[in-house]
This record gives sequence, C-alpha cells and structure tokens, in this order.
Amino acid sequence: MAFVNATKMKYIITESQYKLLTEEKKDFETFLLKKFPNIDNLVMRRFNTMGQGIGRKYYDKETDEWALRVVANSSLSWEPGKGSVQSNPFVRLYVTQPIYTYIKKYGMNFEYEMLDWFNKTYEENADAVLRGGKTDI
Repeated sequence: MAFVNATKMKYIITESQYKLLTEEKKDFETFLLKKFPNIDNLVMRRFNTMGQGIGRKYYDKETDEWALRVVANSSLSWEPGKGSVQSNPFVRLYVTQPIYTYIKKYGMNFEYEMLDWFNKTYEENADAVLRGGKTDI
C-alpha cells in the first residue's frame, strides 16, 4: 500500500487560472467606469412612440448620443375576451452594443450586475437587460 505525502503535491494551473486567482477583484461600478467614465452622469430625456411606448433615453453630455434606454411600456396586443394587453410587461434596459460587449467580460452574471448598478444609479426599476443599437458613446 503506497501513501502519498499531501504536503509535497504540486498543482498545475494555466496562466489564465493564475491571473484569475491573483488579480484584484473589482466591483462592477469600477469595472464599468474604467471604460466609460461618464456613464454614471448621463442626461435623461423622455420619449413616447407607437412602436416602443413610453421610455427614457440616457445621453452622454459630451457626444449627445444615447448610451442607455429604458422602455417602460410595450406595445399593446389584442387578446380575445381580455381586450388590449401589454405584449411584454417587463421594464427593459437597452444598452448600446459597445457597452454591452464590454460588460459581458465582467462575468456570467453581468446582466444582473448591470441591472443592479443602473437601478441604483438612476433610480429606475428595469427588469431585463437587452443589447441595443450600434450607437457608440
């Protein structure tokens, strides 16, 4: 019967695993502000359209391009016996493609982190994160 001395065992890990173990863990806000420093100071403008319903767009003050968009009401659909009902009752947060692509790098729960950060920062109540258009900020 052979015994193995556990104190002399070596573990082999990859370089990427080593980086994950030794890197300083940052919170989502620090991660986001590193790439988009003005994202926590956007200007809100309200809108109402037939296709998107009532919503709010958050613009960068310097470039005047939208970065985040909240759609509170969805378009109505007709159901027999009920009449007009909302087709998608969620409050959706649309994030521009460059921001969405970047926040995906944060980890598996990036959408929950984005929702939590956005709702706290802008006092909103978004339920879902979706990738928006290609507008860059």
